[in-house]
Amino acid sequence: MDGTQKLELAFPPMEAYLPRWSPDGKQLAFFGHPPGEPWQIYVVPATGGSPELIYRSPTNLADPNWSPDGKSLVFGENAPSNQGSAIYTLDMNTRKATKLPGSDGLFSPRWSPKGRYIAAITLDSLNIMLFDLTTQKWTTLAKMFAAYPTWSHDGRYLYFDGMLDDQEGYFRVQVPDGKLERIFVLKGFQAANGAFGNWTGLAPDESPLFVRDASIQEIYALDVDFP
Repeated sequence: MDGTQKLELAFPPMEAYLPRWSPDGKQLAFFGHPPGEPWQIYVVPATGGSPELIYRSPTNLADPNWSPDGKSLVFGENAPSNQGSAIYTLDMNTRKATKLPGSDGLFSPRWSPKGRYIAAITLDSLNIMLFDLTTQKWTTLAKMFAAYPTWSHDGRYLYFDGMLDDQEGYFRVQVPDGKLERIFVLKGFQAANGAFGNWTGLAPDESPLFVRDASIQEIYALDVDFP
């Protein structure tokens, strides 16, 4: 955490995005791509090594997240035939991918800590959806702009960065009843804009995590004596 013992796990020219720890802490899943190729799903040992392409698709794949037992991944596929996106689960042993029923038009999947639910967001980012793996049905958990959902460790809440009443803030919604709470307003906070928007997450003690833009922009006037 103090920045020492840094270890590079993915190397240029590959671009790598949104790494996720496996439940046992031994691997990280991420999506990335070499130049000119679609985004695909990779897994790399936390101790270092070559990233392994674990599932190949002719279309872009993104946002892999682990099941609680570490035996499966859930990810999004970006394809025109799926209204822009759909959600799939991948068996890590057989490497077989299975589409979640009714997941067309959804992205950003998150598997709940106890394994019963998978949360996802609609492509317009205006609805958080909840898939019950027991009933195989989707329900709407929250209707508002939302990004980067993260489960609480006990699976009771889904935290996310959101917009409500024209104010950006950090929220949580109770599962499965949909009770919404604003944790705090982000007014005045200068977030660092990444490749996929403003990232947020939770620390192990469930403290919210943000990336702040600490850069400085200044204007200078130069007096130059040309020969």
